[in-house]
Amino acid sequence: MKLKKFRRLYIFIKFCAAVFIAYFLVYFALDLILGIYLSRLEKEYIELAGSFEKNYPQDEGVSDPHFTGDLEKIIRESGFNLRNYGSSGNNAGIDDFFQMNHRFLESALETSDGSSTVPDVVLLENMESLEDRALSIREVLMRNGGILWTEDGTREIDLLKVGQIGEWMAAEAVRCSSEGRAGEAESFAEALKRLSLSLLAARSQDYWLTACSLAQTHSGIVRKTGGSPSDISGQDILPYYRALRGTILMQADRMIKGAGRMGKLHYFKMHRREGMVWRTYGRLWFRYSLIREIKARFRDYRDSESFLSCGNLKPATAHGMKRTFWMMNGGEFRMEDMRFRLQKLYLSFEFTKWILHLKNGTHAQRGGGFLNCPAVKMVERYEGDDLVIGYETPFEMKRHKGVIDIPNYFRLKKNPGEGA
Repeated sequence: MKLKKFRRLYIFIKFCAAVFIAYFLVYFALDLILGIYLSRLEKEYIELAGSFEKNYPQDEGVSDPHFTGDLEKIIRESGFNLRNYGSSGNNAGIDDFFQMNHRFLESALETSDGSSTVPDVVLLENMESLEDRALSIREVLMRNGGILWTEDGTREIDLLKVGQIGEWMAAEAVRCSSEGRAGEAESFAEALKRLSLSLLAARSQDYWLTACSLAQTHSGIVRKTGGSPSDISGQDILPYYRALRGTILMQADRMIKGAGRMGKLHYFKMHRREGMVWRTYGRLWFRYSLIREIKARFRDYRDSESFLSCGNLKPATAHGMKRTFWMMNGGEFRMEDMRFRLQKLYLSFEFTKWILHLKNGTHAQRGGGFLNCPAVKMVERYEGDDLVIGYETPFEMKRHKGVIDIPNYFRLKKNPGEGA
């Protein structure tokens, strides 16, 4: 009887040992397969990144910490800061000021003509009281060099506040234009443009979206205040296009590094109550999901080569997460949104350029059509003494909350040489 019990115990121990060994053999086999596949993706990334850097070398002198420090110092003195730890308390109404700024810009830049727009009494008083701060910020932005937008780990840059600084510069430009100070208006508009371009070096999705928003606002400023057709060119879209492609590669690089770390058993400190199966195979699942996301980024990068081609001018399509449900910022939804924002910014530049030509009594050469696409047309018609310029696109324009939008049409006097 004792012998039978011993045999049963022996068989049970052998079975448990076999299961345990098989459990880890399967784990390490899957881990090896994922590791080999990840190494192939790393080689593919190196090739793509090398090709990108060869075609789009990074400009020298893009970032300088000195200018960032000066800018943040002046902004803190203005009553708030650019970090995520709240207001400095020097001006309790700074948030209300920026909200008034945004409403003023929406009214001024989304209207259909170039008539002067004057701030209301309350906003004007605030702008006058903060004028020395605005001039100081403009001075920093207008210096040679660039801004280094760094994140220190715990106090990340608040991009909403950066966007509000840009809108402050834009509102000052409109105000100066309405007061007949064309040179001052041009300087504020240029400061806004430089702030937008400075964000592109960060190679981050949120930085890129903020940069596009400010660039579209700058385009509206130029439409409103006027200027030379040379102020807006077809080349203005290229920095945003290059930065978009670089941002896609940067996302892939971060995911590759994350997927590599997930291969180590000790990387995650799982909750004690989680079972052994999830502690080991859960890592493989996350790693596998990241690999799928890396492949999606590579597809996005290759697709981005034709984002500005005629056949890809279409609206963003909203759909659910199809690839990995647990990645909040992954999938193709955000990429589709970025593609549409790039195309809409391109439309804004071209629309503004066309209006500047008409204001100066000239006509631009449209070549194969507006945006080099026959499906996107510029429409001109007379309504009484006014010349109305609009555009037709093969897609409906999608509005983004908090972004200064493009008007559907723009109204000029019958004689463009007289101005708007």
